[in-house]
Amino acid sequence: MEEFRQARSRGKSRGRPQTTSEQPLRLHPRSLTSTEPVASTSSQESEAGALRGRGGLRGAMAIRPTDVGPAGDSGGNSIKLVTNFFKLLLPSDQIVYQYHVNFEPEILSVKVRRGLMTSNSEIFGRAFVFDGTADLKTLNELSEDKLTLTSVTHRDNTIVTITLKPVKKLAYGSNEMIRCYNTQMRKNLIYLEFMLIGRYFYNKTPIGQLSDYDGINVHQGALTAINDHECGILMTCDPIFKCVRKNCVDVIIRNLVRSTQPQLLKNVVRREFTGAIVMTHYNNKTYRVEDVDFDKNPLHSFESSKGSQTYIEYYQSHYQIQIKDYAQPLLLCLPSERYKKVERQHVYLIPELCVLTGLTEKQRQDFKFGRKLSQLSRLEPADRVNRLNDFMSKLLSNEKVESEMRAWNIGFERGLLEVPAKILAKEKLVMGPSFTHSASNLEITGDFFTLMQNKMLIKSIPLENWMLIYPTSEQRVAITFQNALKNISSEMRIPVSKPADTELNGDRTNTYLNA
Repeated sequence: MEEFRQARSRGKSRGRPQTTSEQPLRLHPRSLTSTEPVASTSSQESEAGALRGRGGLRGAMAIRPTDVGPAGDSGGNSIKLVTNFFKLLLPSDQIVYQYHVNFEPEILSVKVRRGLMTSNSEIFGRAFVFDGTADLKTLNELSEDKLTLTSVTHRDNTIVTITLKPVKKLAYGSNEMIRCYNTQMRKNLIYLEFMLIGRYFYNKTPIGQLSDYDGINVHQGALTAINDHECGILMTCDPIFKCVRKNCVDVIIRNLVRSTQPQLLKNVVRREFTGAIVMTHYNNKTYRVEDVDFDKNPLHSFESSKGSQTYIEYYQSHYQIQIKDYAQPLLLCLPSERYKKVERQHVYLIPELCVLTGLTEKQRQDFKFGRKLSQLSRLEPADRVNRLNDFMSKLLSNEKVESEMRAWNIGFERGLLEVPAKILAKEKLVMGPSFTHSASNLEITGDFFTLMQNKMLIKSIPLENWMLIYPTSEQRVAITFQNALKNISSEMRIPVSKPADTELNGDRTNTYLNA
């Protein structure tokens, strides 16, 4: 990625509030072993390696506590539960060779490092994976204890010496291989022509479109993570969703120009985009907007490796993109966390080449919009199972995926993993004198609230010494609260004394502290 790194003259960012989120829409919060896929050999991948602090090499996950035995003798009715896991099929009699890779001179670009390794692929064989940093795994055992290769970069013909040192031999079921499996899975998503937006993969074709806010496309993605579990190495898979505006940022700015008074325009535009996450459509990288610079436009020149260039010339020569609007202001942005290691400075982006992603605070608070979005992204259990099975069918029927996984002698089971479970007998709810209840709704929802209403407790603890503090403006609310508490406590036979009331002159924090 080549953008325009310009030092910001006004100093450090003042930390403007974030107005949108780069995180994907997920159906339900989950506790996953790794919530983001690991690095791939694709040029689109992150330089941070395969498991950026996501615990992929922790060892087998213990789902059942050590002091809890099997559920076979616990009574109840036996059932099968369908999970969102697919089992990874592995050979038991094969070895993988791990090597440490060093580049001289040092190469910072992940894309270049991977290109250099790919140019020597005939040495590593069909089945090899390089994590983009210093780790190589292959089924080929290299003949020398220390292997030295020479390659040349395509961009500037720099001669690079690549040194490979053996690390160890790995069994397919070892924890170190988890990184390799996750890497392969990210490559699989690329073979399915999923696009990388930020840190997650999404289908290029949107599952739906919303007319709100000048048009929004909703893309469905796949969040995958492979790890070692009690019943083997499994891949968890979850549908995720991303909102992408149809119009580019330049169109939105021009709409604001038509609807805003000239003297207010700059402030309105800055308020609209500061803190937002934008995506450049020519490489799908994401950036956070720090400011809108009205003093620069695409005709502005900057110093590049080829000398002074305008932004128009740069995009024409590097991406074959012809910029149409020469008067548009530029977006002053920071690279997202994913790219900060290689793009440390601010960059200027062309609004015409960017689209907004994620949801703004205004959109999150829009109830009608949220309801429309939920209709696209909220799945019933049966629909979720069907989509996951359909995803696996497409994965296993892809020729590139099948070829690479066959080279590694690995595969996936077609169906979702099922686990045994029990529906336990109804629990009894025992309250005050002579009240015992065994209700079917406890079995389904576990909700005790309605059954506990208006029922006496077996033993109650009196509330005798307490204080109610409230500002004078909320006196009516305080009285309503006391009356409601009195009514409920009397039905449940809980003695509640009158509180010591303290009225405050305001609702500031210091007013409460000094009460």
